[in-house]
Amino acid sequence: MDLGNAFDVAAARQPSSLAFVDGGLRRDFESWQLDIRRVARGLSKLGLRKGDRLLCISSNSYEMATLYWACHMLAAIFTPFNWRATAEDIKFVLEDSRPKVVAYDHTAGPRIEPLMEKIDASVVRIEKTETGFNFNELLHEKPISGLCGATDNDICLMLYTSGTTGRPKGVPRSHLAEYTAGVSVIAHLRYKFGDAALGVMPMFHTMGVRILLCAGMINGAFFNMPSFDAETALALIEKEKINTLFLVPTMFHDMLIEDDLDSTDMSSVRNVAYAGMSMTSELERRCIEKIQPEIFANYYGSSEIFTFTFCDHLDQKPGCAGWPGLNQGVKVVRADCENLVGPEEVLKPGEIGEVIATMKSPEAFSGYWNRPDA
Repeated sequence: MDLGNAFDVAAARQPSSLAFVDGGLRRDFESWQLDIRRVARGLSKLGLRKGDRLLCISSNSYEMATLYWACHMLAAIFTPFNWRATAEDIKFVLEDSRPKVVAYDHTAGPRIEPLMEKIDASVVRIEKTETGFNFNELLHEKPISGLCGATDNDICLMLYTSGTTGRPKGVPRSHLAEYTAGVSVIAHLRYKFGDAALGVMPMFHTMGVRILLCAGMINGAFFNMPSFDAETALALIEKEKINTLFLVPTMFHDMLIEDDLDSTDMSSVRNVAYAGMSMTSELERRCIEKIQPEIFANYYGSSEIFTFTFCDHLDQKPGCAGWPGLNQGVKVVRADCENLVGPEEVLKPGEIGEVIATMKSPEAFSGYWNRPDA
């Protein structure tokens, strides 16, 4: 199923369910679907077509999330990039992705605006401005009536990751890979229909964009946070009865040392997961003690392949990476930083090596953008 169709299915299933909250803005699936389809019409008038890239450099917002889904309605490629990036890296990504449309907010404006004169792309400013085209103008369009017919293998998302080479590399991901990755998260972490998620991981990151996708697939509510603040996060968890937290360990650490922690009602939080880096066994213990979730998991993966392993029994094996995911097979092989090590060079239990994962997973990408050598 392509992602545009996935959102339409969710909107038809529970149109009045709360879908997105961003400060004082609240949208159910029906009203958000209309906004998404209006924005899709506006983007098509700017020349965005199937396979074209929309480069979005912004902090988390309703506008960014709407652009994400609108691209899927058009079978275009949503291409988010780190709003903290240097002007040099932004220039590289502009030249590498060759976007048809560039959308950005104030966080990236001073670095991106001087570069736009040399780029042949339409510009959408996410905030209202006195000059130039802004996002609100897209909302005045007539909603599109259908989808552009994306196939499983069409690219829907391109994330940029520096990895080990320093220069950003595009990670193009198909509708099949993204949909399967969403189902994988939902299954591994046992999300339920209607779960409310804290949306603070940046949407330019594999975790942030996956939280957004999963919320859409299960008619969950995405509670947006443009930037992380532990005190604000705790208040939002209590007020909105957040059910799922998928964060990096540093965010859990900051919440657990907040003065307001003991007075915060976190009883609604049923599901806790972390990724992006390892967590100390002491921090894992404190998360279990203070939050008391039904599910507490370590999710190990990458932008390229997504799921490697997951562990949902950290109370028994702190720090464990767990088992291979549903769509994955992993091996521990001999570590060699200079030579390619094959999957046949598997180590015995207890020996130290490096983890390899299979590219045969339906969650995996097919290769880097413009980088056959990588």
